[in-house]
Amino acid sequence: MKTFKITVPYTYMVSGTFEHEIDEDQVLEHFEVDSLDQIDPAELDSFLRETADDEAYSISDSDICLLVSEQKGLETYPDNIEIEVEEEVA
Repeated sequence: MKTFKITVPYTYMVSGTFEHEIDEDQVLEHFEVDSLDQIDPAELDSFLRETADDEAYSISDSDICLLVSEQKGLETYPDNIEIEVEEEVA
């Protein structure tokens, strides 16, 4: 008897949005200044974007599970499927 072992690579993608708030005191403390006017707008933008990117890893597992169940974002890669034949010796 032969058994066909099929290995299917896949990625599971979901998308959504999350909101994260940073208050003015946190920004001032980070830049070690007394006023937002003392911060270069490009540096502030960069800081906020980096912080948002870091916070994306803090999305709760339950929120991710909800997105997965709603979106069913499974994508397979048919060109990369591997098939092995295992023959059982009697």
